[in-house]
Amino acid sequence: MLKESGIDPKSIRAVAVCGHGKGLYLWGKDGRPVRPGILSTDNRAYAYPEKWRKSGAEAAAFRYTCQHILASQPTSLLAWLADNEPWTIERTKYIFACKDYIRFRLSGEACAELTDYSGDGFVNLYTGDYDGRILRELGLSGVSGCLPPLVLSTERCGYVSRQAAIDTGLAEGTPIAGGMFDIDACAIAAGVTDTEHACMVAGTWSINELLLSEPVVDGRVLMNSMYCLPGYYLVEESSPTSAGNLAWYIKEMLKDLQDFFRKSGGNIYDEDFKEVLVRWFEFGAFCPVFRLHGFREPFKEPLGTTGGGTAISGAENEVWSYGEEVYEICKKYLELRERMLPYVKRLMAQAHEKGTPVMRPLFYDFPEDGKCWEIEDEYMFGPEILVAPILYEKQRERKLYLPAGEWRSLNDGKVYAGGADIVCEAPIDAIPVFVKNGCLKELKF
Repeated sequence: MLKESGIDPKSIRAVAVCGHGKGLYLWGKDGRPVRPGILSTDNRAYAYPEKWRKSGAEAAAFRYTCQHILASQPTSLLAWLADNEPWTIERTKYIFACKDYIRFRLSGEACAELTDYSGDGFVNLYTGDYDGRILRELGLSGVSGCLPPLVLSTERCGYVSRQAAIDTGLAEGTPIAGGMFDIDACAIAAGVTDTEHACMVAGTWSINELLLSEPVVDGRVLMNSMYCLPGYYLVEESSPTSAGNLAWYIKEMLKDLQDFFRKSGGNIYDEDFKEVLVRWFEFGAFCPVFRLHGFREPFKEPLGTTGGGTAISGAENEVWSYGEEVYEICKKYLELRERMLPYVKRLMAQAHEKGTPVMRPLFYDFPEDGKCWEIEDEYMFGPEILVAPILYEKQRERKLYLPAGEWRSLNDGKVYAGGADIVCEAPIDAIPVFVKNGCLKELKF
């Protein structure tokens, strides 16, 4: 970037780093990374927040952190590592957030910037400092010595080292500031500097945030953290279900359907369009929001000569507008969605209370299965339903992968052993959907 911009590195007075919160980056006692970093969307530690909620440990820690605990927070991930990779904890010298790790590699000086570490569940929000009682409540007292000294966003945290200067093109000795949690940076960029404004972020996470002079401690909101401006707390509701999911969704779910739709023109009498509408409707039954929208052909003449009456109107768009066969299929999935209502309500409650995505890639629920990280055309609708949408015109069967366990086909009731690829029939009135065997017994066609 420096080369392309033509900026003289010596003219840069200081640099700072901004990065995602949550996740985990460990630096070892041997002067090397302990293991690969863990991103903020990782869900391997999902069981620990639930365990702490049931035991009362979360409530005890909440007295100091003013936060509900997420699976992707360092505390959860450290607990998972302690149980599954104990050697990583033994080798760790520093526990870093993403940006603090990058800054450490630039300067060699270990610091923990306050907005990030207060958002990661390490800091007492009333004192603005580490509090050993938090880690003690979560059974993590052993890692307290790995937390670097806390610094403010604007505080100087070292200088660009000789090696970093070689690697980045920055001038050796350039001062480095603490930087900030990315959602603080977004709020600052949006002009949120007082309690009269709010900020919405559509990134990998979907985040709504505002400033208050006191944290919200009645449990209504997911997170409170220290803001980068003194005297304010950043109050946050968030879920990892935004642009990252949207990019995957557009790439995998719309690529062929978009071409299909453009070809048929969206005419309610077109047989090709009826097929794509049916496949879209079957898929929609397993989405967080299940609604039939669209501006269909053939268009109708305007109904008036003034105001909105001068606009053309689209064709009928009710489930019975496409003929008897389409209606019966849509009715089948509408009735299924109605039977799923208690399950969907539970998923929505979890999304609100814990930030758990309703619709997620397979690796979210099966992080130890390497194949699940490669699959982009199947997804989980909550923890118990696997969906394999039909993406191609005239497709009447498809190959799919079932993770470990036993899976009951929603279409024929047959039970399949997981950990293997299978080929499923996909007649026009059914897409492959599987339920963890023994779960949701009320769901069947």
